[in-house]
Amino acid sequence: MKTALLFSVIAFVVVFLSSLQQNTVITSLFRGSIGLLPGALFGIILAYIWYLTAINVKRTSSTNIKESQEEEMSSENSQDTERQPDQDDEEAKRAAEFVKTKLND
Repeated sequence: MKTALLFSVIAFVVVFLSSLQQNTVITSLFRGSIGLLPGALFGIILAYIWYLTAINVKRTSSTNIKESQEEEMSSENSQDTERQPDQDDEEAKRAAEFVKTKLND
């Protein structure tokens, strides 16, 4: 709602100021008030797109976290309690590869 209000006010100000240069104040106010509608519609559309994007990001990140936690739990259960330095290096490399793939997506 804030986005729609912001865009409608910006549209009003832009139309009012540009119309004020050539018309009377009453005509400029009328044209500015007409400019509120397209500004509000544009703001609503942008807010909806932002909402859809935020939902997709939240779903994707929560899914990735769950998958990585499941992989971590299964790998901890399958490994011995003592770790060797080679295993730590391999795990660091896998983590780095995982982060690189997520950043490239």
